[in-house]
Amino acid sequence: MSNTPALPQGFEIERRAAKTAPDKTPRLPAGFQLQTPPTATPQAAEGHHLRRSTLLPLAKNTQTGGVEWAAPQVALDIVDAIMLPGDVYQGNVDPLSDEGMSRTLNLAGIATGGALTTPTRKLIDEAGRAVPKAVVRGLRDDGIPAADAGRRIRELGPDGVVADLGANLRDKTAAIATAPGKGQRVITDRLRERQLAAPDRLTGALDETLGAAPIPSYVQRSIRDDQRALGPAYEDALAGAQAVDTSALAGGIDAMVPNLRGKAQTALQSVRGMLNATGTGDLDPSPATLFQVRRAIDGMLKDEADSNVRRVLGDVRAQVDGLLADAAPGIKQVDARYSELARQGDAVDRGQTVLGSGRNDPRPAELADEAAAGAVPSGEIIGPSGVAFRLRQGARAEIDRIVGTNLNDRAALNSLLKGNSDWNRQRLTTLFGAERTDRLYRILENERAMADTENRALTGSKTASLQAAQKEIDGPAKRPGVVRSAANLRLGDASAELIDAIFGGAINRQRAGRNLATADSLMSRGDFRRGTADVPLNTALPYTLLLDTIMGDK
Repeated sequence: MSNTPALPQGFEIERRAAKTAPDKTPRLPAGFQLQTPPTATPQAAEGHHLRRSTLLPLAKNTQTGGVEWAAPQVALDIVDAIMLPGDVYQGNVDPLSDEGMSRTLNLAGIATGGALTTPTRKLIDEAGRAVPKAVVRGLRDDGIPAADAGRRIRELGPDGVVADLGANLRDKTAAIATAPGKGQRVITDRLRERQLAAPDRLTGALDETLGAAPIPSYVQRSIRDDQRALGPAYEDALAGAQAVDTSALAGGIDAMVPNLRGKAQTALQSVRGMLNATGTGDLDPSPATLFQVRRAIDGMLKDEADSNVRRVLGDVRAQVDGLLADAAPGIKQVDARYSELARQGDAVDRGQTVLGSGRNDPRPAELADEAAAGAVPSGEIIGPSGVAFRLRQGARAEIDRIVGTNLNDRAALNSLLKGNSDWNRQRLTTLFGAERTDRLYRILENERAMADTENRALTGSKTASLQAAQKEIDGPAKRPGVVRSAANLRLGDASAELIDAIFGGAINRQRAGRNLATADSLMSRGDFRRGTADVPLNTALPYTLLLDTIMGDK
């Protein structure tokens, strides 16, 4: 008898089927069917003998030697790399397999801009790097031969850079200076440093060209000290002088006074009283007294504007001077030295007016005459006069004053010194010579050019020309392209956003690298030459254009 318990009414034992392995056959999505691949044909086999161009849409058949249209290899690699995230997500590719690693490396290469190099004949700098296209175009648009850039920058001085050579180059410099990144820092740091050094650089160049600038008040004080130092010489000349008879002079003044009025009469009466001995009505025969009378008349004439006063006092002074020369012959040599110093003092003041545009400022012809006359000694002086030298000192002091009050606006400084015509150039040539004047004008023009570059880059101006350059530097706006659309059909928005993030980062990194290379070139000394260089792919090839072709709708 079986020991198996009886089943309740309505129940029965079910026999299990033998255990079988699970079906791992991939399931096709609804609406799809498996198609058996056709048997390979000779025509299909030829695809294994195609050698695709890296960039051009061409391929060469290695068996027949023919060339036909075909997708470039780089496009296939890019598409294959783009599809990698989706293939891994669906489990179609093992990321650790040979295929997965190969496609991962392709994707990494695209995202980082690649590390390939291509030998190409380009304009290169002194380090052998290719000069960025933006700089090459800027040189061309500004009409500057690339081979001539270095020479022109050397003419600008030790602080000149490529950006100073023209308006188009300045626009590109300003465009990068307004785009955040390392390129911006390269430009702004370099130009701010140069701007801060401008005062010392400019004053040093002027001192080297025209000599150190004097301070007019100090020069005049030195001249007065030299005049006072002649006192002992006058005492020696008067020590052996004969007595003077001033009766004729006094009689002439007495006859003139009743016929004069106003300041002229008063001035002449004052001189008549000086001829008498102090406290008496008698004429003083001392040559020393007459010498003091002459000095008093000189003081009265110095600041006198009334022409009649100057006329009558001038006549009297001439008579006093003649009496002194007869009584003390040696006094004229001392007078000549004193007069020369006085002329030099006047020349310092006159030199400070040569760059003016007022009615009383000298015309170029007048200044040339004054400079020529100033070189001729007066009286009994032997040797050249110092008047021309003092004219130059006065002009140099005026240049220093203009520079000192306009250092923060070198464009205005350039205009102030040059003036609105060629008069200032002619006048400066008269005083300093053509060579030094030419050097001065080059210094001013160089500083104006450098200041223009600094102002454009550091003030953030948004003129139409700058906006055009900004567009060139930044590149066109990116639009979703065919790859993203295809990805949306297969992977949805999540995969599309991943692709956009990968390529957006690559493009941004490439743009930042391009801007940095352009900034370095714009801030360089322009020692360019034609040559072959191994240039990184993201610099040598129009990579953004390739990405636009793959990613963007045209």
